[in-house]
Amino acid sequence: SLQNTRFYQKFVGRIQREARKAALQEGRQKGLQEGRREGLEQGLEQGLEQGLEQGLEQGLEQGHKAALLRTISRQLGRSVALPGAEALDHMERLSIESLEELTEALLAFRSPEDLTAWLARHPV
Repeated sequence: SLQNTRFYQKFVGRIQREARKAALQEGRQKGLQEGRREGLEQGLEQGLEQGLEQGLEQGLEQGHKAALLRTISRQLGRSVALPGAEALDHMERLSIESLEELTEALLAFRSPEDLTAWLARHPV
């Protein structure tokens, strides 16, 4: 019978190998596509999460800094004198930690020169 011949067996073997090879290739491609899709989804999710966290942190930090600057300006206006444009510019560039130090230091200020001296000791 034809099924028992070497030719038939080789032919069927070749077709089976090619079918397995095609199936493996298709499986690899599907796996790569699925992996890319999942990776993209995860990347987007992580990116959005990190972006939101950073934005929130920066917003809170800017709000804190603005509140400190308002408090310092009001206190200076009451006790010493309103700070000039140069002093305001310098204060706006200070870190939050430096502004917090300034809020404590200004309680001892008696003249505008005290602010000028403090700012000179705290360059930005």
